[in-house]
Amino acid sequence: CSVNMPCSRIGSSRSVPRGVHSHGIAAGDLTYVLGVTRFTDQTDEEFANSRTAAGLRGSVEDLSGYLRSFGVPLVRSSVQSVGKPPPASKNWVDEGVVGIIKDQGVCGSCASFATTGTLESHYALAMHQTNSSIVPLSEQQLLDCDPTAACDGGLPSGTFTYIKGNGLTSETVYPYEARNSATFNQPCKRDLLTPNNLVVQPGVVTGYTQINTGDYDTLLSAVGLLGPVATMIDGTTPAFRNYQSGVITGPCGTSTLHIVVIVGYGETADGIKYWLIKNSWGTGWGDKGYAKVERGTGGVGMCGINTLSWYPHVSVSSAVTTAAPTNNPPTVAPRSSAAVGSFTSQFSWGLLALAATIIISIRP
Repeated sequence: CSVNMPCSRIGSSRSVPRGVHSHGIAAGDLTYVLGVTRFTDQTDEEFANSRTAAGLRGSVEDLSGYLRSFGVPLVRSSVQSVGKPPPASKNWVDEGVVGIIKDQGVCGSCASFATTGTLESHYALAMHQTNSSIVPLSEQQLLDCDPTAACDGGLPSGTFTYIKGNGLTSETVYPYEARNSATFNQPCKRDLLTPNNLVVQPGVVTGYTQINTGDYDTLLSAVGLLGPVATMIDGTTPAFRNYQSGVITGPCGTSTLHIVVIVGYGETADGIKYWLIKNSWGTGWGDKGYAKVERGTGGVGMCGINTLSWYPHVSVSSAVTTAAPTNNPPTVAPRSSAAVGSFTSQFSWGLLALAATIIISIRP
């Protein structure tokens, strides 16, 4: 949900991309269809201001210290052992455990949306829920109450840690406003966070796994065997923001400051392997809010999709046994003004993810 300069352009910043008209048409050897979207006529700056996290800047040392200041553990582990290889294809949408497509609006809150999108699925799997029984979770609670989440950044590692200790309510109880306390001095509405209102109780999320940069096999196993996974991706290029259908095979860069949810994978009839991703730009973007991005390209992957990924650990026993109301509301850590100012002016969660990759070793 943030933007640097795109690695290549299709047409000028102000014009309809080359090879694109109102019906959407693939040019040359493209394996995907581009079309006119609500982002087509935006300059890079306008797009950055409306759909990205412009405050994602800072050094590796600063970012590492910032994360630690909120008690977020910089830990990673391999995918939990399941004793079998991943299937040749997987589509969690078809299996009915993926929540609705949402729209983050003019707030760079992709990390919060990727967190709720991933957690909705893992909670549904743990509770044996499908489709209409999946409750949309509240991104606004994260933006208002989690000091690591904001309209200009965040990482699922931080938000999963917050949810572990505080739980998470529904979007109905705590509706989305596309704003946060860091920019609008908006306080956390703690009166809404009663045990009766929480969908995910404290302790149901027991932790998270952060998948190593370039670890394709682990990412494939996580998506294929365990559930959807939040992942960084380069959403900066005109090809991405004007995407309509097909498999994105480039050109795109590795400015991985946007975060989406991988909800499956497969292979086309002509042999192109792909990831199926769920975005947070509404149903008017892509294929009703979804896109396919080429997989298995090595390194950080196509558009940097294999740069860094996360999924939550959800305890079924905790989900069942802690659901009953208690007399004490969950503890929500206040967001200090100093911490907010530090976050919005200095720190880059995207670079923090890369810092974690460099600093912390991972078990094979």
